[in-house]
Amino acid sequence: SSLITFLFLFISSWLNRSNDVGSLLPFGLLLMPDQLLYLIISIPACAFILTAFCFLVAITLEKFEDTTANLQLVLLLLVLGFFIRMFVYWDPVTLEYAIPVHNTIVLIRDILMSDVSLPAVIFVIIENTALGLIVMRKCAQKITGGQNDRSNKRQKKIFN
Repeated sequence: SSLITFLFLFISSWLNRSNDVGSLLPFGLLLMPDQLLYLIISIPACAFILTAFCFLVAITLEKFEDTTANLQLVLLLLVLGFFIRMFVYWDPVTLEYAIPVHNTIVLIRDILMSDVSLPAVIFVIIENTALGLIVMRKCAQKITGGQNDRSNKRQKKIFN
């Protein structure tokens, strides 16, 4: 859904004929092919770590209501961080690229401002994907009880 949203942002910027200061999207958001590729690659990496985190929260908490409340708080913080980062212009501190998910927000802002660098893109994608894999592995261990062979665990439950 994020990729589709950015696609429509890109298209709607060309349909908007207003180049007014108050216009939300100034005419002609011009992204080069490499910038579009960075967006297309970085957003799924961010979505992967967010999905893994949501799985971890859902597995850790016992009540569905607790899960919903806790995930809404995290989502609210991410959305606020996203909008603050998009509309308040200051150069990112290098350490911001090390914060998972926030680094994608900084990267998207850099892409839209044409300040992006290839090492930053590579670092953000590798970091988000690696942390997503670590969190997913932790989720798998919680689900299976730390055992690699699920059929072995089922047999123990059946025979005991």
